[in-house]
Amino acid sequence: MFDTPVTVNDQTFEKWVLKNELPVVASFCTPRFQKCRDLQPLLDRLAKEFAGKAVVTRLEVDDNREWARRYSIRDLPTVLFVRKGEIRDRVIGLPEWGELRERTAAFVEGRAPRVSPKPAPGSAPSRAPVVVTDATFERVILQSNKPALVDFWADWCGPCHMIAPHVEALAREMGDRAIIAKLNVDENPRTADRYGVQSIPTLLIFKNGQPVDRIVGAQPAHMLRQRLQAQL
Repeated sequence: MFDTPVTVNDQTFEKWVLKNELPVVASFCTPRFQKCRDLQPLLDRLAKEFAGKAVVTRLEVDDNREWARRYSIRDLPTVLFVRKGEIRDRVIGLPEWGELRERTAAFVEGRAPRVSPKPAPGSAPSRAPVVVTDATFERVILQSNKPALVDFWADWCGPCHMIAPHVEALAREMGDRAIIAKLNVDENPRTADRYGVQSIPTLLIFKNGQPVDRIVGAQPAHMLRQRLQAQL
């Protein structure tokens, strides 16, 4: 059990972040920036509070640029929320303690956060697919006044991982006009059964609380974008 942040580098990032059995809160920083220095005590506090439930890591990008390039880290600090090698959320800039704690708690518990991230001045808003569950599906998806695209997936599904970058890109591009969400069918079978999801990946588009489109299989990004745009 780790109650302090783990310092990682390009060589150890995969072991500690991508292959960790626990959820990981991975920070990208540089000591040259004041906001990065201000983030450190928040990470220390976070590691203590979530010890045994999540691992907090630090990577200094000045000497370790490989993973920052892979994940298109352009603004510092950036915090990624990673579970089983997949990015579930992203915070850019220096968050307040309450926001960071709530986003971490939501990430660990597999629910939608109760706060909205505040983008750093001069940077694009931080958006990532929302993780929904059987318990949160109605509130987050069906009661939304925005169209929603839900990716029904599972960790063992190779094609699901193939389209994951497409879904993340949709969240970045269209997250201000639509909800982009992911639901793990192994952990949330009730919702998958309710909508007749028999093969994965299956992506359902909802509007006004009703499913209006269904996409089955690993389809190209432009098709997903076109199908969602048709409902905006």
